[in-house]
Amino acid sequence: MKILKVEFENINSLAGKWCIDFTDPSYSELDHSLFVISGKTGMGKTSILDAITLALYGATPRQGVIYNGNDGNAVMTSDKGTCFARVTYRCRKGTYVSEWNQRRARDKADGNLQNAQGKIWRIENPQDPIFAGNTGRNSELARANAEIIQLDYSQFCRSIMLAQGEFSKFLTSEEKERADILEKLNGTEKYRRIGKKVGDHRREAKAAKETSQAAFDALNNTMPKAEDIEKDKALLAEVANKEKALTDKKKNLEARIAWRNSMNESTRSLESAETELAKANKDKSEFAGNEKRLADAEKARECATLHTELQGFRKHEADDKAKLENFQKQLPQVASDLKSAGDNKAIAEKEKTATEQFIAENEALWNEIRKLDQDLKNATSVKAEAENRKATAAQSLSEAEAELKKAQDTIKSLEPQVESLAQTQEANAKDAELAGIIPQSETLVASIRGFDKKIADEEKAKKAFADDLKKAEEDLNDANALKQELLEQQNELFRNDVLALANVIQNHLEEGKACPVCGSTEHPACGHSNGTVADESSVTSTAEKIRELNTKLQDADAKLGQYENAKSRALTAGNAASENIESLNSQKNEASEKVAELWKPWAEFDLANADSTLADLKLRLQQFTANKTKFDKLSNDLAIARNNVELYGKKVQHEQDHLEKETANLNDVSRKLDELRSSRSEKFGDKDVEAVAKEATASKTAAANKYDAADKAFRNIENRHNELNTQITALKGSLEKTAGDIKTASEKFVNAIAAKGFADEAAFQAALLQEAEFTKLQNEKKRIDGAIATATGKKQAATEALEKLKAERSDETPLQALTDGKAAVEKELGELQGSSGAARARVKAYTENVAQLQILQKDLDAKKAELSRWEAMGEWFGVMDGSDFATFVQGLTFKSLLKLANKHLAIVKDRFRLVAEGNLGFKVADSEFGNDRRISNLSGGEKFLVSLSLALGIADFASRNVRVESLFMDEGFGTLDDATLEDVMNCLRCQQREGKMLGIITHVESVVNSISQKIMLERSTSQKGHSTITGPGVTRVA
Repeated sequence: MKILKVEFENINSLAGKWCIDFTDPSYSELDHSLFVISGKTGMGKTSILDAITLALYGATPRQGVIYNGNDGNAVMTSDKGTCFARVTYRCRKGTYVSEWNQRRARDKADGNLQNAQGKIWRIENPQDPIFAGNTGRNSELARANAEIIQLDYSQFCRSIMLAQGEFSKFLTSEEKERADILEKLNGTEKYRRIGKKVGDHRREAKAAKETSQAAFDALNNTMPKAEDIEKDKALLAEVANKEKALTDKKKNLEARIAWRNSMNESTRSLESAETELAKANKDKSEFAGNEKRLADAEKARECATLHTELQGFRKHEADDKAKLENFQKQLPQVASDLKSAGDNKAIAEKEKTATEQFIAENEALWNEIRKLDQDLKNATSVKAEAENRKATAAQSLSEAEAELKKAQDTIKSLEPQVESLAQTQEANAKDAELAGIIPQSETLVASIRGFDKKIADEEKAKKAFADDLKKAEEDLNDANALKQELLEQQNELFRNDVLALANVIQNHLEEGKACPVCGSTEHPACGHSNGTVADESSVTSTAEKIRELNTKLQDADAKLGQYENAKSRALTAGNAASENIESLNSQKNEASEKVAELWKPWAEFDLANADSTLADLKLRLQQFTANKTKFDKLSNDLAIARNNVELYGKKVQHEQDHLEKETANLNDVSRKLDELRSSRSEKFGDKDVEAVAKEATASKTAAANKYDAADKAFRNIENRHNELNTQITALKGSLEKTAGDIKTASEKFVNAIAAKGFADEAAFQAALLQEAEFTKLQNEKKRIDGAIATATGKKQAATEALEKLKAERSDETPLQALTDGKAAVEKELGELQGSSGAARARVKAYTENVAQLQILQKDLDAKKAELSRWEAMGEWFGVMDGSDFATFVQGLTFKSLLKLANKHLAIVKDRFRLVAEGNLGFKVADSEFGNDRRISNLSGGEKFLVSLSLALGIADFASRNVRVESLFMDEGFGTLDDATLEDVMNCLRCQQREGKMLGIITHVESVVNSISQKIMLERSTSQKGHSTITGPGVTRVA
């Protein structure tokens, strides 16, 4: 995995957008793949590494997961509203871009922090992201990148990003913390889970066996004696014979009762049907008269259509005769009106022609006069405008002459004032810089005064931490001596019983998956045995010894861990206090020098007199600012006045020319107006042409309207005359046709009623009934006929049913006697069944329980076998939480890690070698001393070399399945002497020669000077509290 590019914006003190491109050609050179990131404390060196881990995992080593800032873990620059981090990286699966970003509400610095967002895409396909969305407490972005890179956040921080504070963690941590680190590095947690799983199965198998045993015992204890069950079976056989006889008797009685009930029901049905039939016959007799009327009405209704048709023809004939008489009376008057209308139309037409001819003869003259009138109107308007323009030109000339004199007077007044102020400002020009210097100086003076108290507090804390360190070292030496004896016993156990331990691990190796000890994915021992397998008793004994030693070591580790933590805390706190004192003194001196430089043109810096000096400078700035404001205003007024003199001089000349031109134009317009007035008077006098034309048009319109009305009246009367003649002719023809229709319809109607038995039309009309009465009689007839039919059917059905029942059986026994007999049999049968119910229930329960007991016995046998198997496995794996087995595997893994660390230690200090001590402890074998040394006996520089070797060994171990091509190390190197530093650099150059691009973060000058490829961070001169970055591949994005 290789980091190709880092881009970020507004991360901590690194404000703005930055890009560091590691594909820059300078990094591909051999000597330049080792580079340094350098700058003073607080410049933001570590923030560059924060940007890398943020972009990939949404977290930083210093603050953990960053998602909404509610816990105070925001990384955004304090005065900004947005931030992001983006990394382009290459791994086995390809080249990817991963981005993390966060914003405040409204993108404003005072807005609430919003949830962080993440996004991952292939570099060749940015439009199709692999992951996009929120990345919060659940580390969604981290999980997505871990799947691609095959390194989770913990592994990344130990194989690629050796973060500040984590560098020496493995060296100074207690065994439990080392065990946690090893679990994350190599996944030995699965062996703990294996051991725990064995314990869980053992516990579950025991509980299952006890449950099964309890169920079997509970049922077995309730089983009755066999001889009691045999007695119950004999009793049930005797009862069954009696029960059958009674049941047969009951069925016979039930059949006889059913037959008797059917006979009674059929008799009642017959009597009811006869009653209904008699009533229906009576209703029919009473309806006889109405039935005759209904029959005559039905025959009359069949001739009703012919009668309706005849009546229609008769009505049509009467209507036509009335219309014909009316039209014949109107015809003479309409003929007279038609002649009068023709005369009126001729007179109106003559008047219309006369008015049209008058207008045609005078239209040309009227149009000519209209044009002359429009020309006169236009000329009058033009003359008025010319007069107005002449007056305006005269007024403008007067105003321009007044403004010119005003500007000349202003220049005479302002020139001496401006010259005096200019001389004063030139003499005090340096005072302009005080506007920026005063607020900067106030901030610096306040910070200088605060440094002394902070330095005193840090000195006091440093002394207290030194006392704590001395006490912790004394306690630690005593605790180490106590633990050593137990660790030697454990080493002896590993040497003597390695065969049994190897057999346990071999049983859990899987082909293709890494061994927790050596990391290899090939396991020849899985395929065949070497013939030396430990027996079960040996393994069980070994497991027991491991548990016993671990129990004893836990108490010793508890105290040792407390003392190690106390020492680590005291040492870390003491170093931090020293660094803080040095930093505070440096910042104080830097601030004092800055103030002295700022005040140099006006005064010397003395902290005691700083307030009075600042007051003098503020007064000086106030006076300079007031003079500048006044000078700027007067200078601007003078420039305006000079400009006005030039402008108004030109304007006076322009207005004089304009006045002369307007005067000549007015004279010309007045002459043309007089000529137009003379021509109009000669041709039309003073008459209004529009009034004359309007009067002629009105006469024409009136004549036209009169003609239109006369023409319309003539046409209307003419149409009426023609219409009357047409209607009279049509009615005469219609009456002739209707007479023939009446004759035909009358003959058909008379024949039809005669066929139905009616003597004449009067008899036919007498037989007709109203619709309501006809419907009522019809419904009544249907009801009576239906009642007779229904009653007849019921009577016949009841008679047939009685005959059938009599044929089936002859039984004169009363129904009550049969019912009483059935009740007596049911009572006897119930008593018999009740006496045998308890025996029957006992036999049924016994049969079911025997079958269930067999099932429970089979289940109990299986549970006992399962418990026996897991009890044997439990003896192998130790305590049920899996810690015994995990500790054993971690011990073997730890020895493999020491081998990797020794490879790097041999480069920086070949006299040293790390030697395992117990499960997860170690000592340093020193060839010059001739015996082993404890970590507490190493110097600061020697501890650094061991920490570096272990850190590089852990990086190798964590990346055994991932090719690591980038390595970043955030460590100050401030405790190393020149010789040790040279050894460290040699070791790091070995990493470079192995193909890694190695970046070192430090402020140590000797380290910075020894590396030619540099990325430098400096304090920004334009933005207070921010930093800038320079170096190969570094660009600031606009």
